[in-house]
Amino acid sequence: MKNSEKYFNCACGFVEDMQEVTTTYDRAVKRLEPFKGSAGYTTEARKAQTDRDAAVQRLRETYLKQFRDATAQMRRAIDHRPLTPPTPDQAALLSVLQMRESIDADELARAAQQMEGCPTALSVLDDLARKHKIPGKFNRGLSASDLHKKVDILEQAALSLIQEGAGAASRPMPKDVVSCLDRYGNFNQVRKAGLPAWAEMTSENLTVDTATIAEFRRAVDG
Repeated sequence: MKNSEKYFNCACGFVEDMQEVTTTYDRAVKRLEPFKGSAGYTTEARKAQTDRDAAVQRLRETYLKQFRDATAQMRRAIDHRPLTPPTPDQAALLSVLQMRESIDADELARAAQQMEGCPTALSVLDDLARKHKIPGKFNRGLSASDLHKKVDILEQAALSLIQEGAGAASRPMPKDVVSCLDRYGNFNQVRKAGLPAWAEMTSENLTVDTATIAEFRRAVDG
């Protein structure tokens, strides 16, 4: 199972299990309603509450371990992800550009087209752009630092979910891995395809950044 799928399963599993705990408690309390005011009602009600609290604590401990295992494996995958080296032609062009005393923006833009699909080469162009004080960024992919920050956000979201305990039972469950990562990973939204240039950046005109989430999944799934 992929690491992103493990996180998704943990999020859904915790909410589902908390729903079951809450349902079991509500049924127990409802069964006691006819005996309200009797000598044994308070004792049984307290027992139902104690049983619920114990079940919540067990689930918290179980899912905390599972969430932390999933995010730890994400971090390991990021740290060990293979880097695609530049092709011989790309490496030759980079060497020429690095030896140049001056470079303009158009030259870097043309070079970036030839480096497409190679983040390592595009990062070299970013270094050259900074060196020659040329604005812009060529490697628009997620850096290792960006990826680790996203995993930190996911882990913190998981801790917040677990802290809710039985309150998490009322949370809507994500329908799939993408919606789960979008909800808990705090990914930015992007403009919907096909909108005219003058369209305002309203919520109706924004959608999930599936491309960035897909890139994140490739990195953390190993």
